Amino acid sequence: MVEIQNTVSEVVEAIGAAEGAADGAADGAAKGAADVMEEVKLSLTTDQETVVVLYYDEARTAVEGIVSADLPTPVKVTKMIATLMKLMERIRYNDRPLKGADKKAIVMELVHRLVKDLVKDRDSLFETLASFHSMAEHFLETLVDISHHLAVVEEVASGCCAMLFK
Repeated sequence: MVEIQNTVSEVVEAIGAAEGAADGAADGAAKGAADVMEEVKLSLTTDQETVVVLYYDEARTAVEGIVSADLPTPVKVTKMIATLMKLMERIRYNDRPLKGADKKAIVMELVHRLVKDLVKDRDSLFETLASFHSMAEHFLETLVDISHHLAVVEEVASGCCAMLFK
């Protein structure tokens, strides 16, 4: 009987330790998720921050449908980035088009802010931010690379070889 009581006590202690570990893991996960939310704090220039503020509402309107769509998270993130890059292509600040590095920084900041503002479910928010931060820079670089190649094709098509594309 004493042996059974010792075994039961050991099991109770083990369960208590496991629950404590689970609580600690949950706290750690919550802290980790909070870290993801604040993970990327870009140092925007004054001009970049001004563009973010000036175009936030337009950007929000442009991506609201994407955020609420029934799509996998990486697809949502990709579509948001592409939509905002197209917006940045149209923007002129101080009567000049934005430079590539400015576009990238502004899009990164806008997507981060928009996700935090538009995604209400906590789990979805953390998943979306984690997906965004893991892929955004690579995807932006790919878009920039593609746009450079398209610009060259467009230049050739409108220049010496224009008659071939009519």
